[in-house]
Amino acid sequence: MKKNLRIFAIIALVVLAFAFFACAKTTKSDGLTIKEGVLQIAMEIGYPPFEYFDTDGKTPIGFDVQLGKAIAEELGLQVAYVDTAWDGIFAGLKINKYDVVISAVTITDERLKEFNFTKPYIGNAQSLVLLKNTEVTAKHPEE
Repeated sequence: MKKNLRIFAIIALVVLAFAFFACAKTTKSDGLTIKEGVLQIAMEIGYPPFEYFDTDGKTPIGFDVQLGKAIAEELGLQVAYVDTAWDGIFAGLKINKYDVVISAVTITDERLKEFNFTKPYIGNAQSLVLLKNTEVTAKHPEE
């Protein structure tokens, strides 16, 4: 009987030790990033003031860069910026080349069919720009 109790106690201690160490090193993104401990952010670095290179030509800076850094810090992760051409940025996300895209992305109906978006972090009223002497009859964008 004592032997069985001793074996049970040892097994219980081993299970508790595994449970303790399994919980000791977790982040808020466990299993959600491609590379453990790193949030890989795709952006087309060349779109100031959102993302562009500092004068050294190597260090990404800008609003989106700072936003990505803040998100990674909140998640307890390192950050890696992946400079990606705009025409392939969404294709890369589809095949898991990086975790997220932060690149002044406009939410469109077409993109909503394939991707999840956060709430917008910047408003943008895009419009056409014409010379003053151009004859334009439209009064509203629908026209």
